Amino acid sequence: MVRAHLVVSESLLHAFQQPESARLLRIKIEGEALELAAPPLAKRADEEADFYALVVEGVLQASPIPSSSLLIFTLDDGTRVLIKYLGLSCPVREKMLYSSSIADLKRGFAINLSLFEAHEREDVTFSGLLEALGKRRKAPAGGVATVMASSQQQPQQPAPLPFTKLEELTLTERGMEKNM
Repeated sequence: MVRAHLVVSESLLHAFQQPESARLLRIKIEGEALELAAPPLAKRADEEADFYALVVEGVLQASPIPSSSLLIFTLDDGTRVLIKYLGLSCPVREKMLYSSSIADLKRGFAINLSLFEAHEREDVTFSGLLEALGKRRKAPAGGVATVMASSQQQPQQPAPLPFTKLEELTLTERGMEKNM
């Protein structure tokens, strides 16, 4: 497979190195470089409110035609998440280009970013972002915290076999056991 080798622009690298001032970085592919698509957007409120205001409403719903987007969202604790949105109706070439640029972006920043990937606007939710990160959601006052990621659940043990003796097997099951 042929893939593009894109470089991270100086403006994008500079904006990325200043996480305290930016909540959201929008990235575009221009020529053979990953560029800052718009000035960094500053923190306005808590992370969840900013996520819906800046990412969902500001970027995804602002475009009438679903397009590909690469965004870097900074949580309150300083964790940065790379959001890759590739709409289902995007051209295949564009999807391939944006997908292959993830490695170039991580290499350019010299850091491994957490990835949140979505293909439909309805999938871009703050709870989905937390689930992708494997984080717990803060409990409301007097409430109970809910686990947002399935990766934190206890691993399931395989179910025991329904038989214990060879005599309990039917002829077909005996034949299958013999072939295994």
